Amino acid sequence: MINAKPILALAAGLLAAASLISQAATSQTGNSPLWLSGNPPTMELMKQFSRAHGGMVIRDEERNYSKMLWLRAGTNLKSADYLTNKVGQFYLTDVKLNSYQPAPSPADPEHTAIKFKMPDEGYYNAYYLEQVVRDGVRYVDVAKSEVLKHNCGLGHNFDVEQHRPQSDKRIPLEILRLRFDDETYHTRFNSGKNVLFKVLYNGEPLAGASATISTEEGWSRNSKSDSEGIVAFQVIQDRFQENEDKKEHKNSEAEGSRHGRSRRSEQFLVTVQYAEKVEGEYNGQPYQQTFYTSTFPGQFSASQSVYKSYAYGLTFGSAGFLVLGVGSYLYRRRRIKPFKEVNLDE
Repeated sequence: MINAKPILALAAGLLAAASLISQAATSQTGNSPLWLSGNPPTMELMKQFSRAHGGMVIRDEERNYSKMLWLRAGTNLKSADYLTNKVGQFYLTDVKLNSYQPAPSPADPEHTAIKFKMPDEGYYNAYYLEQVVRDGVRYVDVAKSEVLKHNCGLGHNFDVEQHRPQSDKRIPLEILRLRFDDETYHTRFNSGKNVLFKVLYNGEPLAGASATISTEEGWSRNSKSDSEGIVAFQVIQDRFQENEDKKEHKNSEAEGSRHGRSRRSEQFLVTVQYAEKVEGEYNGQPYQQTFYTSTFPGQFSASQSVYKSYAYGLTFGSAGFLVLGVGSYLYRRRRIKPFKEVNLDE
């Protein structure tokens, strides 16, 4: 007779593991995950912004840049909710590695957002950190955004050392985007290109963390960080020419230069999750385990080869129609007999 106890024990273990994964995949807000977005939630707010390298910015009368970031929740990047009345803390690290704890911005009192100035060229790191204990579990949610400030009028001297990805020791679980070897201010994240991220836990590389990249069109890919905390993703092209926005943006600071143009870009979101069974206490509430969720948003475009193939196809197609039209015209001309006058002698 078959002993069912081992089978039942195995099934119970699998169910428990699935429950842990499900809890880890959901932030304490009930939505998964929290992330920072530079897109204003309303058209009224949108009127205050203009486009620049690094996304939407506010420019004052002296052409100084300010950035706003909103806290959102949800895996659907197109319709994720804009949150309000959150209890977490914002952190900011500027280009010179100065650290701040900015308060939520009064510029949009209806949503949780921050606004900060960007006086220097380079990358700014903004974070939102929220911790809460519920049912003996501590949930730690981290939302990070790496914001680039670049003005083409100031030149293009990209110092690789100066623009290395920086981490913040105040952040327990952080995602770094590693730079490309040939990166410049105008480097694009294109589909088909390998992009490397590094996962840090309390400032140290974390191996075996679950990582997911997803796009606003719904494509996603799962992976795990290696022994050095590195995870690599290659995004596919999931947006095609008929869906492209035909409007071109020209950076007003680029003085009409060609690199000021922008192909239609799409959002992506990298999410990393990690769980540990360590007992402790937070704000007077005991917990037996902790679930960490950290996010890193960005943008990518279709690869240049895709756009070149569209151009080649259009060129050859137009040439084919031209040859066909000329050939048809000449053929019809040859079929038409010229008029001849006939004189009848009576």
